[in-house]
Amino acid sequence: MRLVWLWVMLLILASECYGCLEHERVALLQLKAYSIKHSNVLPMWVEAWEGETTTDCCKWERVKCNATTGRVIQLSLNSAENYHYSYSRDWYLNASMFLPFEELESLDLSCNGLAGWLENEGFERLGELTSLTSLNLSYNNLEGTIHINDLKGLNNVEQLDISYNQLDGFITHSGFERLSVLGKLELLRLDGNSFNNSILPYLGVLSSLKTLSLAANPLNESIDIGEFCNMNLKELDLSDNFIEDIKDGGDLKRKLIFAGFERLSVLGQLELLRLDWNSFNNSILPSLGVLSSLKTLSLHGNLLNGSIDIGEFCNMNNLKVLDLSENSIEDIKDGGDLKRKLIFAGFERLSVLGKLELLRLDWNSVNNSILPSLGVLSSLKTLSLSENRLNGSIDIGENPTCEENLFRRRFQMRRSLYLQIVDAVKACDNFFVQKKAGLGRLGLSTLQKVTSAFRMLAYGMAADSTDEYIRIGESTTILCIKKFCRAIVDIFGKKYLRSPNSNDIASLFKKGEKRGLPGMLGSLDCIHCSWKNCPTAWAGQYSGRGGSPTIILEAVASHDLWIWRA
Repeated sequence: MRLVWLWVMLLILASECYGCLEHERVALLQLKAYSIKHSNVLPMWVEAWEGETTTDCCKWERVKCNATTGRVIQLSLNSAENYHYSYSRDWYLNASMFLPFEELESLDLSCNGLAGWLENEGFERLGELTSLTSLNLSYNNLEGTIHINDLKGLNNVEQLDISYNQLDGFITHSGFERLSVLGKLELLRLDGNSFNNSILPYLGVLSSLKTLSLAANPLNESIDIGEFCNMNLKELDLSDNFIEDIKDGGDLKRKLIFAGFERLSVLGQLELLRLDWNSFNNSILPSLGVLSSLKTLSLHGNLLNGSIDIGEFCNMNNLKVLDLSENSIEDIKDGGDLKRKLIFAGFERLSVLGKLELLRLDWNSVNNSILPSLGVLSSLKTLSLSENRLNGSIDIGENPTCEENLFRRRFQMRRSLYLQIVDAVKACDNFFVQKKAGLGRLGLSTLQKVTSAFRMLAYGMAADSTDEYIRIGESTTILCIKKFCRAIVDIFGKKYLRSPNSNDIASLFKKGEKRGLPGMLGSLDCIHCSWKNCPTAWAGQYSGRGGSPTIILEAVASHDLWIWRA
């Protein structure tokens, strides 16, 4: 039995003398020699393998092996750093050289200046790699058309990137129906080629596709999106084309009442849509409103102008990123039907955009009048208004846009009381007065400083968390809350931080007796606050039914919420 095990171990050692399979190591060296012989400029991966003829190929740069079998599963043979050099146009690759890598899952040949394959040694040979799921041929010199029959072996490929080549179409005898051989494809990038509108009707058979990118192609005028009826896309990029409109010109089963995306349920799962740098005008907006799953919409660099109607986005309640930069927008209004008609113009009370976190309106023509309309976007974290027509003094919050009930919920008090405290604190401590810096720029406003203190006291927020909402750093916030608390004690201490006198006690007894509770000063309540840093020796006596140490805070308050003891 021992001899059998010894024989098995010798076989394993003999087959993996360098840590990886010998025939795969030899195939890598042959690939290197072929590249040196046929390419004008040595790819970076060739230079990385200098002096690697007798070492474990699994440890070579740009090579990844299966930790169990030692088989090569990933080859990253991209040469991005040398891409800008002049490649020889007769740099053709023999795809058969990859066949020894039987378990290869990912192959990256981008940025190598490849002009194509040797005859009968192209895609059809790569199709024999049944484990291949990712193929990247972007940024090469591939040109002309691709025959669909050559792709039939790539039926397990999930990611295919042939962007930024010089391809202009596919060849097939029966339309693009045979493209269904790529039935598992989830990502397809065709950017930077020469595909025109005729490619769109034939992509619809890719029912597993989740990401499609056709950026930087000559798509133009009105494109027919109706052919995507069988697709479950989540990301679609049509940027940097010449598109003017989107319509549905399909058969009667897909014929819609409205043009464009209107009621186009085939894109009901779309989460990202990029339409940058096209020729869309305001008429595109109503057509996008049905994309209820959309989270990112970019219309950067189009022909939107004047006053745009944002009310058509009534169903886009999941939108988080909206880019309308580099247009000619002057104002934002809601001109929808009666159900969407709002009292205020623009974004005012536009709850459909309640989840919006990023809004870009750079390089437009909006002026100061748009600012009040943006105040209701309570989830907004990034707002960009650079290169517009804002001028003079802008109001960043002296007139709060929150309604009274919303203000009370957020600040735990009425707006009138809040402003009364702001004015009192400002008069008490010069720190809260807005001043000009050395360069003449205005510093932090009174509202910013007081609000940062309120947010920490009302919600227990950390000092550095106010930076996103109020734009104040951690150290300044800590200073604000210290000075705020001192100012409150100085201003209101004598009136509110005192023991009840004889008149107060008589008044409380009278009110208690009137309510059927004679002799009552007030209501006693307490709260258990967790004591994280309680000394171990004291933990037992401070632990209650919860099992962890707590400190009890109690207060006695009268019916008018006046705290008499705490």
